[in-house]
Amino acid sequence: MSNITEAQAHTENLYGLSEKPAVAYRDELLSWQALTSDQLIQRLKAMFKVDFAFPPLTADVIDTVKGVLHPETAIKEVKIAPEDADEPLSVGATKIVTVDIDIERLARSMKGGHRLLSGVAGSGKTQLLLSRAKILANRLLEQRILILCFNITLAAQLRSQLHEDARNPQYRERIEVMHFHDWAKTVMGYLPNPREFSNNEDYDQALGEHVLKILQASPPAQRWDSVLVDEAYLLSALVFVLCSRAERPDRRRPVDCA
Repeated sequence: MSNITEAQAHTENLYGLSEKPAVAYRDELLSWQALTSDQLIQRLKAMFKVDFAFPPLTADVIDTVKGVLHPETAIKEVKIAPEDADEPLSVGATKIVTVDIDIERLARSMKGGHRLLSGVAGSGKTQLLLSRAKILANRLLEQRILILCFNITLAAQLRSQLHEDARNPQYRERIEVMHFHDWAKTVMGYLPNPREFSNNEDYDQALGEHVLKILQASPPAQRWDSVLVDEAYLLSALVFVLCSRAERPDRRRPVDCA
């Protein structure tokens, strides 16, 4: 009872229905800050008349429970090899692999606006981007989210990881994943012939200018609430302008780049 003290419960004749130790009142809750972890555990156990003993949860069990309760932290679901199990499991038992706590905290702490994230290979930039996309997709209001990257294979991998999540069909409905040139083709309806340009830089510049012109003229309903870019270092500076223009002007969302 976080908003009523034990004395108030007595005054309002509520204590007889909600007695300690089964209930903790506000004055006691405030004192819990001074308890050690062992003392707090014992106090919580005192709330129940029956104690069901069970072995401590393993790291795999904790991660799996976390991945179900907070799907934005889940990376993938994998089968558990019998030799790796701490106890007998049913055939085909699986566990959920989750992101580490630092990536989770950073993904949750991001606010609106544009952000550029850098790090060495293997530091978790892509997993952070995916977690952020999932957080946005899990909001109550329907979101239209775009993930862009330079590599075709990476785009297919990220799309498969998101869209094949049977527990969270909203990812398929709300998150689009494309490599840059495929996205440009969907906006323009075609791609220019590379042979008409002397080098890749001129081609990408002309392509970007065409896409920008179309985006500027497109109605807000055809744009995205959030744009996230992976492998941003492989893309030209013009791409960042395109990402900003791809957002709905009336609902500015993050352009997150990793």
